[in-house]
Amino acid sequence: MLVILGLWMLAYGDNVVKVMTSFKGTPSAFYLSGVVNLLIGLTIISQYNVWMWNVSVFLTLLGWGQLIRGILVFFIPQLLIKHTMTNHSFMKGVGIVPLVWGLILCWVAFFM
Repeated sequence: MLVILGLWMLAYGDNVVKVMTSFKGTPSAFYLSGVVNLLIGLTIISQYNVWMWNVSVFLTLLGWGQLIRGILVFFIPQLLIKHTMTNHSFMKGVGIVPLVWGLILCWVAFFM
């Protein structure tokens, strides 16, 4: 999923900006994304919280990142809206993060 999301963000940066602008104007969708991030983060952390320095730490970091992003949506939503969703050049280029993270997780899953 992360690889596909990253490719979409890089290839269709203008659409990402349109979606995020629409998303910013819909508080229920914004908070629903916080719930989904919390659920994904808590699920990963509860099932796979390994802090040994090897390839498994990437999955643990993904879980903690999702959890923190979910918490930020509920407690500091204006920070996320102001610094990420309104910066169009940032939104177009940030697709590299899920792409690389997804490729790392695919490498771990299929080749380790």
